[in-house]
Amino acid sequence: MTGVPRFLHPYLVCALACAAIGAFTVIVVNKSVLLRQADLAATQWRDLVATNERTLGALRDAETGQRGYLLTQQADYLEPYQFASRSVPELTRLLESLTRDLPGQRITAQRIAELARQKLAELAATIALAQSGNTREAAALVATNRGKALMDQIRALANDLDTGAGQRAMAYRAAADRQTGELIAGVILMSGLSIALLVALTYLLRRDGRLIRETAEQLAITLRSIGDAVVTTDAAGNVTFLNPVAAALAHSAGLTTPAPFKGMFRLINEITGAEAEDPIARVLREGKTIGLANHTALLRPDGTSISIEDSAAPLLDDQGRVRGVVFVFKDVTERRRAETALAKAREQLHANLEALKRTEEELRAADRQKDAFLATLAHELRNPVAPIRHAVKLLENDGLDGEQLQWARSVIARQAEHMSRLLDDLLDSARITRGELSLQLTPVDLGSVISDALDVAKPLIERKGHELQVILPPRPILMMVDGIRIAQVLSNLLTNAAKYTDSPGRIVLTASLNESHLLISVKDSGVGIRPETMPRLFSMFSQIKSTTDRSEGGLGIGLALAKDLVKLHGGTIEVRSGGENQGSEFAVKLPLTVVLADPPRARLEAPQKAHHGSRRILIVDDNVDAAASLGMLLELAGNEVLVTHSGADAIAAARLHQPSIVILDIGMPQLDGYQVAAALRREARGSELLLIALTGWGQTEDKERALQAGFDYHFTKPVELDAIQTTIAAHERRE
Repeated sequence: MTGVPRFLHPYLVCALACAAIGAFTVIVVNKSVLLRQADLAATQWRDLVATNERTLGALRDAETGQRGYLLTQQADYLEPYQFASRSVPELTRLLESLTRDLPGQRITAQRIAELARQKLAELAATIALAQSGNTREAAALVATNRGKALMDQIRALANDLDTGAGQRAMAYRAAADRQTGELIAGVILMSGLSIALLVALTYLLRRDGRLIRETAEQLAITLRSIGDAVVTTDAAGNVTFLNPVAAALAHSAGLTTPAPFKGMFRLINEITGAEAEDPIARVLREGKTIGLANHTALLRPDGTSISIEDSAAPLLDDQGRVRGVVFVFKDVTERRRAETALAKAREQLHANLEALKRTEEELRAADRQKDAFLATLAHELRNPVAPIRHAVKLLENDGLDGEQLQWARSVIARQAEHMSRLLDDLLDSARITRGELSLQLTPVDLGSVISDALDVAKPLIERKGHELQVILPPRPILMMVDGIRIAQVLSNLLTNAAKYTDSPGRIVLTASLNESHLLISVKDSGVGIRPETMPRLFSMFSQIKSTTDRSEGGLGIGLALAKDLVKLHGGTIEVRSGGENQGSEFAVKLPLTVVLADPPRARLEAPQKAHHGSRRILIVDDNVDAAASLGMLLELAGNEVLVTHSGADAIAAARLHQPSIVILDIGMPQLDGYQVAAALRREARGSELLLIALTGWGQTEDKERALQAGFDYHFTKPVELDAIQTTIAAHERRE
């Protein structure tokens, strides 16, 4: 610096220092660009990894929910799938956005997006099959492992994408490290050559610059990595910064120039949908930290909204004046949804508890009804036993005349028939409940059906001294119905009318045909029906009055059975009554489809008389009286009868006497009827035997098991002798 005035030395040094600083600044700027690229690459890699993990997690949860729904059919398991259906497309779009400057990785991201769409479609297909009731097809679709193959491909591509981004980030970092080394070397060199006098200043500047850079980098990393959205504005309310979370929630590609806050973020009340107060304007106005009220939502450009929790605080300058606002918020949609679900679950729990209480009351009522039914059943079964015992006692006297003998026989027959009808009603009701009763539809005349019903009910009507009037259409009506079942319905209605009408009463049976249906009504002048009794009148075991009020009250299943039998024919049964002691009317309505406009001509054949010639019949029953009585009846019909009371004796008797017919009870000790039948079939002439099961077990599965055990026919006790002899004769004719 020779020739330069001394006072200029400081300026020259400053000039040299400024020149050095200028040169250093150029170098720093160049190196900072590389450092920034390295930071961006690292950030991009972290964002890619996070987005890949969220995409895979959502697909895994959706697949787990699908499996749970297929196993349990509970709609709660569909929530992960529904969440994945919403979030996965957004995540795959984010992947494509993150790789838009990387052609090779962008192709991989696009492939992941396509496979994710295929995976969601596969899940939707299996769920749709399960929801439509095709659970087996849904399980078969899952068993193809197509969904697993898609997930394996997605995982592999995600790993490739993570690896590629990581390698790129590491390459940038390595380049940044090299450039940093060069920068340090240049600084040292330039500092030694050009700014020796400014060592202290240079040191301070470098130290302050390093601290500023580190702080800025830490702040940038913090803002990028936190889960909350962060937005800053200037004093005019224009957004100057938003972190990636805020950009993603606002569906914004980023911020290039300051933009009005209200133009980027529209806050609404999530309950009413009304626009919420602008938090930025309020902070700028009041100069203090605020938090918005609950139920705030962010309305996004695509029309969707998310629930948020937020707060806003002022940014102050050195003089304490507000120079901007920082606005922080986070997505609490899932939490709000969980809170709503919890509230609904509590409501459902309360409803379930109420339903449980109602069910408990219904069960208690059903239990009381069951007890009443059992008491009624015992009463109804005891009633016929007393006259039967009296008649039997009377038959033990040798001095009976013909009229007394006939009376005793008729009492036994009538009471036995009454017990048989009780048991038949119980069995029919059980068959209808299980859906096992089928109708035998044949062309029958309405008059003959009513005649059959009157044959059952007339003895009771006459015994109680009622007047019976039958009004039929002027011309015959042929119907395609199960005549036995319709007669059963009408006999139940007539019997009820007779039971619940004080003597002497009046009963009117009317049949008519109109444009919409065939109507058959039974009207009486009896005790009537109270209005509160109407709703449960056709329920099982329901009675108009208790059995203690009526000596012939029945089991309370007749009307329920009648309603079900009419319903099987496509009809309805209705009741009308003016109230207690005002009589009642039951109306059976059958659709016109059962009426034959041009009925087929029945082919008349002379009935074939059953052949009851002499046969050797073996009867096996551990009930001695039942076996002996049936044996005597068959002997009176001209058959040779053998009687045993155990399975072992039956097998021995069959080997010794070689009967052609064996009538077997099922429920016997030691060897039951199934075992005896199987043993007899294994005998030398076992295939020629006619095996008949005669048992109190009369369910459909009992009949099927009897036929599988080797029986030819199955009868449920009690059975008429004519039915057995007719079956034997028909079997012999086929043979």
